[in-house]
Amino acid sequence: MTTDSREQHLTQAFHQRFAQEPRRMVDFIHQGSVDGLAYWDLHKPEQRWSNDQFWHQLGYPDIDTMALNQTWLEHLSDGERELLLKTTATADSQNGSCFDLQMTWRHANGDLLAVDSRNLIFADTSAQRVWVLSVHTVRTIQQLAAMPTGVIHLPESDLFKHYVIDSSPHAILVIDSAGTLVATNSKAEALYGYAPKTLTGLMLDVLVPETSQAHLPVLLAALFDAQTAGEMGAGRDILGLRRDGSEIPIEIGFTPIIGYEKELAIISVIDISERKALQHRFRLALESAPTGMIMTDAQGDITLLNKQTELMFGFSRHELLGQSINKLLPDSAKTAHPKHLQSFFNQPSARTMGAGREVMGRHKNGSDIPIEISLNPINDGSDIEVIAAITDISLRSDQRRAISHYTAELELVNKELDHYAYIASHDLKAPLKGIGQLASWIEEDLADRLDDRTQQYLHLMKNRIARLEKLLDDLLTYSRAGWTHGTFSEISSQQLVDDCFALTNAPKGFTLRSQLGLASLTTLHIPLELIVRNLLHNAVKHHDKNTGLITVTAEEHSDSYRFTVTDDGPGIPPQHHAKVFEIFQTLRPRDEVEGSGIGLALVKKAVERYKGSIHIESSGLRGTTFVVTWPKEKSLRQLFNDV
Repeated sequence: MTTDSREQHLTQAFHQRFAQEPRRMVDFIHQGSVDGLAYWDLHKPEQRWSNDQFWHQLGYPDIDTMALNQTWLEHLSDGERELLLKTTATADSQNGSCFDLQMTWRHANGDLLAVDSRNLIFADTSAQRVWVLSVHTVRTIQQLAAMPTGVIHLPESDLFKHYVIDSSPHAILVIDSAGTLVATNSKAEALYGYAPKTLTGLMLDVLVPETSQAHLPVLLAALFDAQTAGEMGAGRDILGLRRDGSEIPIEIGFTPIIGYEKELAIISVIDISERKALQHRFRLALESAPTGMIMTDAQGDITLLNKQTELMFGFSRHELLGQSINKLLPDSAKTAHPKHLQSFFNQPSARTMGAGREVMGRHKNGSDIPIEISLNPINDGSDIEVIAAITDISLRSDQRRAISHYTAELELVNKELDHYAYIASHDLKAPLKGIGQLASWIEEDLADRLDDRTQQYLHLMKNRIARLEKLLDDLLTYSRAGWTHGTFSEISSQQLVDDCFALTNAPKGFTLRSQLGLASLTTLHIPLELIVRNLLHNAVKHHDKNTGLITVTAEEHSDSYRFTVTDDGPGIPPQHHAKVFEIFQTLRPRDEVEGSGIGLALVKKAVERYKGSIHIESSGLRGTTFVVTWPKEKSLRQLFNDV
């Protein structure tokens, strides 16, 4: 027996068995169908019977299937219902015809499922009723993705519209090769300003500005011929046309649908208006920057620059765009620059280029420009670029050289002043001593022949010589004030005040009172001792009585110390508070008070040299207080970079 005859024999045997026990055979098929079996009246669809397995697949495990069968068409969308009834009605005229359908059913949780069905149309014995017997196979979305392209009825399928079109975050257009819009989603309608479901059936060129419409057929033909996904209009600005006539900047992706019976493609449209606005603001900020701004890619090619860059280097914009950054570097820097560039992109971070060394740029005329460069990486998610802020520091360099020159000259002048002070102290004092000695010899040799007036003149001469010697000593001290700092050491405040008061040689009638709010301090001993000693000496020397009280206070503040020296002698009128700090200035005649008028000037110079302050508190009637603010150790160390 051949294979065909054997198969025919078995089929006849099955039919005979089925005719003998139809109910038993139907129950077996009913219970044994894995995905679902249904039997329904074509003209009265609500009269439907199906097995439990079908509804289980749709997420209804323990519900009365009779109620579900009566409303089964509600589990299909409007389009799917129309497709099913239209197809079965067409097959109604052919009793026994069989056809396949792929429908989209809604799961109990709201998801969509693809259901393949094989359907058999037949009439009952009276031919008054037409029945449809359907065998179902339910597929998940994962199974659909693995199926050959073109199996799903893409434009008409609710599954396709839900998962591909409607759920897309972008505007979606489905077109055929002629440019007809086959399907769109709500985002596309909103983007282009059209009412729902009014785009379908229109031509694509209604969404394209008139200036680009002539090129559209050629572009579509090329894209459909290539049958590959890609970006439309890559490398140039693309504009879309809204219904109100306004234009919007867009990006377009083209994806052909391969395997369908007609040529179709999905166009995804992204509105980049916001991105363009941000780019515009970025360019405005770039152009308004007071420094040169250049953006380069990882290869060092210039992709963006501003007007200041053109002015700084003398090149026009079109001469630099697309060129290597080496065009703006001197020859000596071009060899090493690729290594520096690679190092930056290996570890991109904001930094100053060439820290610790002089960086030069090359002008179009061949001259070198001293520049300062700050680098910042920019990562847009795909490529890393670097933006460089470039400052022409030619003026700053000139100023730095000028300052260096003036500093050298100042140091030379200071050395000459020190030398002059030494001459004044040594060479000028020698003749003065000779004159003083000569006056003493005259006084000794002619002692018995000098009248009172002559002796008074000799005494006055010797006093003036002594005063001039003292003036020369004070000038030397004043010239060097603030130049000799000494070292930091811990000082007892009480010991400092006592030692300085002892050096004043105050008359026995003077009393020192110390009200010190700090026991010790760490500071520069030499300048502080000079200040306290001169203030105490000034208080004793300018007192108008043989007795007096001098009070010294000291207290600590957050960032400084406060010292005061108060006497009970004649006050200083407010109009003279500033004058007493001027060099060679005294409020009493020199013949009444011995002194050069340098003491308080020396104090003020020393205090201000160390960023302290001094002022007078006195009404001018009686008593004077000198208030000194002296920096703490940290501030003094920062002043001399001795941190």
